[in-house]
Amino acid sequence: MLDVNTKRTSPSAFWLSAFFFPQGFTTAILQRHARQHQLPVDSLTFTFQVMSENKSQDYDDEQEEDSLLTSGTNIRELAFKDISVPEEGVLVFGLYLDGAHFNRAKGVLQDSLAGRRFSPMPYIHFLPTEVSHCLKVYSTRWKYIATEYL
Repeated sequence: MLDVNTKRTSPSAFWLSAFFFPQGFTTAILQRHARQHQLPVDSLTFTFQVMSENKSQDYDDEQEEDSLLTSGTNIRELAFKDISVPEEGVLVFGLYLDGAHFNRAKGVLQDSLAGRRFSPMPYIHFLPTEVSHCLKVYSTRWKYIATEYL
């Protein structure tokens, strides 16, 4: 499908929570990477990078979250937004934190905002990576390893 406003044939980001079976989507991303780099698909896993747009800019988190949580959010606009598309992997949106909040200005997880249980996450880069490389990286630098429920 060609988006007439951005002249893109595919979205720059994917609404992960819209998929009926998101595991199929993530497997397809791993398969595409495996084929491009001639690797076995079972040797791949994902590393994740939360994309904080304009980290130096001060965000009014409450106002921004209100706009994301309203029913008038234009999903097509978010999917075809003019953002830099990664060469490897995909950008996803539509994920929420339960009982926590992502501070976009600082790029860290924090306690949830007062009176809010759920908090939307910014775009997340899902990057296929070889498992052997992840083991080396995780053993040499501190990373927070957490489960993502799809």
